This record gives sequence, C-alpha cells and structure tokens, in this order.
Amino acid sequence: MNQIEEKLNDLFTKTVTAKLPDSGKSILVKAMPWLALVGGVLSLLGAWGLFQLATFANQWTNVANELSTSYGYGVTTQNVSWLIWVSLVVIVVEAVMLLAAFSPLKNHKKLGWDLVYWTSLINVVYAVLYIFVDFNFFSLLFSLLASAIGLYLLFQIRSYYLGGSAAPKKSGK
Repeated sequence: MNQIEEKLNDLFTKTVTAKLPDSGKSILVKAMPWLALVGGVLSLLGAWGLFQLATFANQWTNVANELSTSYGYGVTTQNVSWLIWVSLVVIVVEAVMLLAAFSPLKNHKKLGWDLVYWTSLINVVYAVLYIFVDFNFFSLLFSLLASAIGLYLLFQIRSYYLGGSAAPKKSGK
C-alpha cells in the first residue's frame, strides 16, 4: 500500500505543475476534519435512505409477485439487485472511515489523512468494478475524474500530516 501512496504522491506533488498555494493548503487543512465529518454524516443518511428505499421496493415486489401468482399469471419480478446491497455496504464503510478520520484530522495526525486516502481508493476500486456490472463509460469517467481531483487535493496537503514543518500553526484556544 505504501508503494501506491508514494507513486500517487509523486504524481500529484512532483509531476503536476499546478500546485495549491500555501494559503489554500492551510484553509483545506483547517476544513478537512469538518469536510470528513459532514461527508460521513451525509453518507450515513444516504445509506439509511437507500436501505429504506431498497427494503420498501423489495416488500412491494414481493406483494406484486404473490398477487401475480395467486391470480394464476405466474409473472414475477426480481427484488432489488444485489448491487444495491453491495453499494450500501461500501457507503457505510466509507462513512465510518470518514467519521473516524475527524479527530485525527483535527489533530493533524497521519491516521486521519490515511483514512480519507483509503476512502478515496475504495471509491476508485468500486467505480472500476462497477463498470463490469453496468457498462456506463460516463459514470466511470466522472467517478475517476472526481477521484483524481480529490486525490490531488489530498496529496497537496499530505505534508501537513507528516509532522513536518509544513504544518499550520495551531491557534491558542
């Protein structure tokens, strides 16, 4: 895993010509714990909504199938796809990781940065695997583009979490 991180670090910090200014990095570092917290909470709310919707759809599909069978039509429809349940698990895992990253990010610990980084990698892997289930090139392209932007921003502030001199000064509160 460290090899991937180092290659991505080289790509997003050394190879790329557009770098965030120090003031932008400092703002992003200060906002990062809150972005992770909001992202985690919204992801959990989205997962709960998806769970409720999938459960509701399954219940009504079962009712429709029972009615169809009882009236002798024999036409049945499938329940919600297994992919919805896999997506639900991925969303919950990412949400938990983002929520767990809040405190370490706030304290400028590498663990917080790592959790957000791993969440980004899970997103990339999920997007690539999803293309084999539902061949939607534009969905893959959008997911990879969004992940690249997120990873670019993440690697631009990586040094702030390594304990180096790049870390912003903490206020005296």
